[in-house]
Amino acid sequence: MTPRLRPSAAERWIACPGSVQLSEGLDGGSDSWYAAEGTHAHALAALKAEYAFNGIEMGEAYAEWEAYGLEQGFDLEEIEEHVNDYILYLEEQRELTTTMWFERQVETGVHDCAGTADAILIDGTQIHIVDLKYGKGVRVSVVENPQLRLYALGALRSADLLGIDVVSMTVFQPRLQNVSTETLAVEDLLAWRDTVAIPAADLTLLPEAPFNPGPEQCRWCPAAGQCQPRADMMLARERHLDAARLDDGSLAKIVEELEDVRTWCDQIEAEALTRANQGTLPGWKLVRSGGRRSITDGLAAIEALVAAGYDRDAVQRIQPETIGKLERLVGKKKLPDLIGDYITLSEGKKSLAPESDPRPDASDLAEDFADPAP
Repeated sequence: MTPRLRPSAAERWIACPGSVQLSEGLDGGSDSWYAAEGTHAHALAALKAEYAFNGIEMGEAYAEWEAYGLEQGFDLEEIEEHVNDYILYLEEQRELTTTMWFERQVETGVHDCAGTADAILIDGTQIHIVDLKYGKGVRVSVVENPQLRLYALGALRSADLLGIDVVSMTVFQPRLQNVSTETLAVEDLLAWRDTVAIPAADLTLLPEAPFNPGPEQCRWCPAAGQCQPRADMMLARERHLDAARLDDGSLAKIVEELEDVRTWCDQIEAEALTRANQGTLPGWKLVRSGGRRSITDGLAAIEALVAAGYDRDAVQRIQPETIGKLERLVGKKKLPDLIGDYITLSEGKKSLAPESDPRPDASDLAEDFADPAP
């Protein structure tokens, strides 16, 4: 059974217990290209760790990893480079380690909270958690990092607490050259569990679990686009200034908050797109826009232009796919007459538009009930 609380989301549910119930059933963008790239990097890290430390050959698993990565368009060479740095870091810890666990499922001791730790190193008196962060959009801090602390608690339970008095937790974020470690006495870690993690977990179970929106806890919250407390906080930022012109201090404060504002706007737009697609957003609909023109047969297009009297060298110097440049050479109005049979237009992505927009409704609901083609 999937745990209700995940260490990877601990920064959110510890700060904002109400987000757990509001987020139930939502994936939080886990299917995004960047999330898939990170998952793929972790898969390689697990394979290489098992090979480097336990002698388990990668074999077909590596071939499957490579094939999937090529299919998705990931930069496999870059992933390999950074994962190799991660393995090298683990090897540097080998002399201090008697036990090494990789991709270890751990129960944290906090109610209904479990997760998978990337690497757990044990030397008899100390536990060392190493967490690979492949993303480069946000620099991850190890200081008071609740995800790593929960992994450390799980590792303590797995090691039966015997003789362990210190835990170290390392964030390894190679694409930002971020390798940082926090060390904590076990008694302090257990105190954090009892005073912070467990009380927060208990609050998430309340029918009226409290909300506490903020930039950090809302950044990755799957429910942020539909959260009324988050909207109240953002809309309450209106400032009443005596002067008509922003002074330097006010402008600096607004600039400081821009990232959070942009994040919220993106979250609201994503939620609006979802509801418009379901036909439940009053006054708005989905339309298709931004379709991309492309040439289906570049060689045939070149021959058609040459047959029409255009210099072959001049045409071939222009990539056939670059339709804009061909239009400048031939003329925007003439090009469709000459090579229109080889030009296609993609549908374009779905975007929000007022109901008054003349373009047809492109929501899934509208397409499901569209008249079948004759």
